[in-house]
Amino acid sequence: MDSADAPRVNAASSLAQLDQAINEVKNGMDMDALETALTLLKEVLHNESVDPQMKAVAKCLTMKCLTMRYAHFGWAEDLDLCRNYLADSEVPAATLVAAEMLRDSAADLLAACPDMVETAYHLLNQHRQSIDIDQLDYNVCVACEILASDEEIGASQRCQVILCLENALVLKAIKQGREGRGDLDLATDQLSDAKELLLDDDGPLAYFCSQSLGHIGWIMFLEYGDQGGINQVLDSWKQETEIDKKGNDPYTRGVGMIQGDLIQVESAVHLLRKSLVYRPTPHPRRAESLTNLCISHLARFNHTGNFQDVEDAIELSQEALDLRPPPHPLHGLTANNHYCGLWARFERTQNPDDLDDAISLCRRLSQTANHVGISHSALLHNLARGLFSRYDSKHTMEDLEEAIRIYRRALLLSNGDEEHQSSILGNLSAALRAAFNINGNFRDLEECISLGRKALLRHVGHTDHAAALDNLAGCVYARYLRRGNVEDVYEAISLSRNALKHQPSTHPSRAKTLNNLGLYLSTLLPFSKADQHLEESIIFLREAVELRPHPNPERTSSLENLAAALSDRYTRKGDSKDIAEAITLLRSSSKLELPPSPRYPTSLSNLGNALRTRFEAEGDPEDLEESISLLQKASSLIGATHYHWCTVHGSLFQTLHTKYRQSSNEEDFDSAYNVLEAVAQNEVGPLFERFRLSWARARFNRQYNRPSTLQAYRHTVGMLPSLSSLDLTLAERQSVLRAANSLANDAVRYAIERQDLETSVVFFSTARSTFWSQALQLRPPIDKLAVIDPELAGKYRVVSQRLEAASHESTAPAVDQAEEAIYPLVQQREELLSRIRNIDGLHDFLLPPTFDLLKNSATNGPVVLLNDSAAGCDAVIMSTGGSLFHVPLLEINHGILGVLKQAVQQLAKGGRIRTETIRDIEDTLSRDHRLKGRRLYNAGTIMDDDFRYILGVLWAGVVAPVIRTLKLQKTLNPQRIWWCPSGLFCFLPIHAAGDYAKEGTKDTLLDYAISSYCYTPQDLMVPLQQLPADFRFLAVIEPESTGIGAAPLPNTLHELKRIRQHVPTPENLTQYVGNGKPHQSVTNEEVLKEIRRSSFVHFGCHGVQHPEDPLKSTLLLSGGKLTMLNIIQQCQTSMAALAFLSACQTAMSDEARPDESLTLTATMMFAGFKVLSAPCGQSMMKTHQLWQISSTNISLDMEQQDRQR
Repeated sequence: MDSADAPRVNAASSLAQLDQAINEVKNGMDMDALETALTLLKEVLHNESVDPQMKAVAKCLTMKCLTMRYAHFGWAEDLDLCRNYLADSEVPAATLVAAEMLRDSAADLLAACPDMVETAYHLLNQHRQSIDIDQLDYNVCVACEILASDEEIGASQRCQVILCLENALVLKAIKQGREGRGDLDLATDQLSDAKELLLDDDGPLAYFCSQSLGHIGWIMFLEYGDQGGINQVLDSWKQETEIDKKGNDPYTRGVGMIQGDLIQVESAVHLLRKSLVYRPTPHPRRAESLTNLCISHLARFNHTGNFQDVEDAIELSQEALDLRPPPHPLHGLTANNHYCGLWARFERTQNPDDLDDAISLCRRLSQTANHVGISHSALLHNLARGLFSRYDSKHTMEDLEEAIRIYRRALLLSNGDEEHQSSILGNLSAALRAAFNINGNFRDLEECISLGRKALLRHVGHTDHAAALDNLAGCVYARYLRRGNVEDVYEAISLSRNALKHQPSTHPSRAKTLNNLGLYLSTLLPFSKADQHLEESIIFLREAVELRPHPNPERTSSLENLAAALSDRYTRKGDSKDIAEAITLLRSSSKLELPPSPRYPTSLSNLGNALRTRFEAEGDPEDLEESISLLQKASSLIGATHYHWCTVHGSLFQTLHTKYRQSSNEEDFDSAYNVLEAVAQNEVGPLFERFRLSWARARFNRQYNRPSTLQAYRHTVGMLPSLSSLDLTLAERQSVLRAANSLANDAVRYAIERQDLETSVVFFSTARSTFWSQALQLRPPIDKLAVIDPELAGKYRVVSQRLEAASHESTAPAVDQAEEAIYPLVQQREELLSRIRNIDGLHDFLLPPTFDLLKNSATNGPVVLLNDSAAGCDAVIMSTGGSLFHVPLLEINHGILGVLKQAVQQLAKGGRIRTETIRDIEDTLSRDHRLKGRRLYNAGTIMDDDFRYILGVLWAGVVAPVIRTLKLQKTLNPQRIWWCPSGLFCFLPIHAAGDYAKEGTKDTLLDYAISSYCYTPQDLMVPLQQLPADFRFLAVIEPESTGIGAAPLPNTLHELKRIRQHVPTPENLTQYVGNGKPHQSVTNEEVLKEIRRSSFVHFGCHGVQHPEDPLKSTLLLSGGKLTMLNIIQQCQTSMAALAFLSACQTAMSDEARPDESLTLTATMMFAGFKVLSAPCGQSMMKTHQLWQISSTNISLDMEQQDRQR
């Protein structure tokens, strides 16, 4: 268009129209093509396999794209990126060469480039061709007309017109390529005029003019190969820095202090705000001052908790975000800062609008990759965190499921950034715990604990360390709720205490940690008689309530936990003020959680329980009626598949049962009974809670003589294998079973009372030693499977051995490989079991035994089950062929057994029976004169008299009735009897019972039968192994002292001599004789290696049973302490048939779990030995046992017993 055709315009009124006209040209430009080109080129530059020359071409094209984008938006950051490329010493020369080649031989060059580079080149040209040059010509004419008009205009307005003119000329030059040099020269001249007008100005216009000159220098260098363009770029940069000195100096100093302590952060806020004053709108650098001032306010908030800093940060980030819209190179970073402000405000106010805005922002950002300053993984992490928080408040499963998916994606994209990975691991762990709370899938819980431990290891010293500690504490506590292992509670408390140390009073997460720590401490109440934990719990929970004022949505949780702790203290101390305060707190909580809140049923249930507690103490019928009403309402609001359904209905049962005890009304009884029946049958909810209620059902039915009592016991006993299943570690299985140590005895006793002896045997065998029976069965049935399907047997054997090894891993808090490995192995095992049980003849593979199977255990002699129950003591005899006899032990009860145990323990320590112990026995027995044949205690002068007395009580009260029932006679060739003791019977030397008179004839069990022990009848059905002709016998002898308290054992050399006499050849025997000196003796590693090769193993040494952890029990060897854990872990592949433990404490039972004790002999069996002989100490499991009595000849020689078997 000719300039003569341009209309004359009024300069003052047309500047805005000129700017609008240029913007219309820009709006018509194909910016999508330019952005796509930049994305492709960025991928090439990040690809390490691309040839350096090709990268130079990609850099050249990238810089061209950036200069074109600056011409459109005027973003200073685009030119900053070009300068970053220029800072690379290789760029100027290489880029110049690439630019020349693109001008002179583009087709040949692009043919050798990656496809993405060629595509980007064509997209750049596509963008160039979209520029409307005709409209630009018109705009140039209008601008020139304004500048040439006679109307007086101010310097500022004149400079704005010049900048518009420069923008139009640069766009024309970009469009025309080589033909556009004249437009660039004209633009340079115009900018020089503008700078003259703004000679002493340091405002935004002066900065724009210098920056635009630098932009022209970039185009001259990139489009025309003019080296002078680089000089112009550098000169302009110096001028920009000088113009912006008042804004840049405080900005640079402030940014360097943001990561410092509070004093430095305070200085950063001051300096960055000062910088902002000197960078007013529309200064090109204002956005960077806004962004970093926002960050400094958030940093100060983290130090002080002053909420005004969050509000200021959001306001600043919003302005910065307006100045950096997409596709600004720093839009993602700026938007993420805005997200951080919204998130901080949401955490404080719980305003759902802030959370929704944060999620929306992150979702939009995450849809575009390659944001400068923030990784795609970090954006995904923030999105997932927002979704999980929204789930936490609204309980929408879609949010939780999406959060878990996105967390996993973020973790995959984290690219080795350990700090970032730690945050993702911790938050993914928390999300999986929430999923577990909903669906009860134990895989989610195990994974969340494993991830939480990994996050904790990487978070040490990081600001998020407290959050990682808090999260892991919650995970292990959730596992306690599922499995009932109190060690998880102690670990949760330790983790929470540590987290609290990192959370000052103003920390936004302190209230959460206080609430959780109070909850964990109050959980210890059933396990401790001390009040310390409870008092601490109440203190922490009161502070949590104060830090969560209304309308904080988590206030309900703190109110209810504090109420529960006060209720517990009321139960313990009886102060009515505590229960009154608890009920007041719970009423407040129930008003805060109205339908459809998912917490509402729980609030009602908690209030109902508190009212029942007060009724039971004070007897106000209104409390009871309101309790029932609240619990019925709570139960009606949740379905049978809800995770807490069992808990709520269990509370309702307790309350209805309480009412029946008050009213004796049959309708109340039926109501309670129906609720309990439904609860016991439910398969959803915490396994331990379901077990507890199932057992309550059995006791309830028994108390009221219901016909379904036997079935109730059967159901409860059937749950034990799940509680002790192999997805628990060894310590966890035993801790769970501790809570059930009397179940088997109660169930057996009831079956006996019902004269159902077959069921009593099944109960005894199924419930007793649940864990060990399951573990020991991993081997024998596999032999049968191997004959039918060797390949399947091999797979099952490998999985089982790996599972056992994993379940015995050390579970120190810092390393938890077992937790990470167990669940997949359990799944594999279940799949293999399903396949095996579909094979003919293996339908009952590893299932609880039937009586038809158990009766075969008496093939080699009668089996005597000794049942110890508070309701009475009994013997059930299973004779050859499966005939059953009930022998009521009328003269023995649970109380007498307890006193006898104390007496035996006193004797075992080398002392005399205490006078008070004798008195207790005599007082108990004197109440029942039926105990015939018992010698009254006559205080003797030697310890033998005490032994004789105890053994006489056992003879008359336990053994003699069994002998009479079996009609055994004294003989020189006695048959064998297998004793299977339970409860307190495990601590008593049943095999040595007899009437040992000082003078005259004696009547002892050894005169009638040879005694052996077993855990359960099914232990006796293990087929004997066929030994190879070249079997190996290992003898480990320690005749010298091996440590403090370990006296010399010279007689072990005699044992070795006898072993040599019976081993066919010297080649069959490996002997290690220690001398008490570790550096001169065989190592434990060599011993373990030889165990794996041997069929027979003999230990003549001292043994020590650990009182708390049986896996730490040891054999004391010259080479050091050989623990049972080492034997189990390293010797399971052995072909061992017999181990003889001539060691102290080899068969000592566990007082807390006599029916689940892990003696030295038991752990050796678990390691793979088929038969164990342990000839000293109290017995629970041994093939024969000698009770040594000083200066008397009660024991038989080992060889003689072997001949008589």
